[in-house]
Amino acid sequence: MAFLLMAEPPEQVRPVPAPRPRPVAQPEPPAPHPTPSPVPERPIPPPVVQKPVLPPPVAKPVPRKPQTNEAWGAQKLAKHLKDYDYCGREAILRKQDVPRRYKLRARFGADGAGTGGRVEPAGVAMLNACISNRTRYIYLGKPPEPREFVVELTLSFAHLRPTGKPETRDDQWSIRDDDPY
Repeated sequence: MAFLLMAEPPEQVRPVPAPRPRPVAQPEPPAPHPTPSPVPERPIPPPVVQKPVLPPPVAKPVPRKPQTNEAWGAQKLAKHLKDYDYCGREAILRKQDVPRRYKLRARFGADGAGTGGRVEPAGVAMLNACISNRTRYIYLGKPPEPREFVVELTLSFAHLRPTGKPETRDDQWSIRDDDPY
């Protein structure tokens, strides 16, 4: 592709612009007259907004701490009931028709650490051994009175639907019937 450049014909040459006129010195402006300072306006007060008067905040009542170790321990142990689900699962896998509700008796030391446990009725031989073992790993905190105590609760395994095989055998549980806990 080729381009053709053409120069303007000489008669169409632009005329040279005339030189710009030089600025003439301006006369000095007259001296400024002192202007009176503006009178400050009175500030307009903000509109009055009526806010409702709130009653003083009332502190929530402190929940009463149980007075006895047994009542205190029952509240604390109720938060640890899921720790016993393993025992219930193992018992149900060994014998399908075991009861699903038990009376749990857990024993705790003066420091709040679990020392043993038992359920009634124990439908499977390993259940009490498992419950006692799990209770030893539960720490409730410092009880109100520094003495040993026993907590009784209802333990339910009705929510468990285990399938498969038991993870342990009965001879692993060192089952003793003469142990009160």
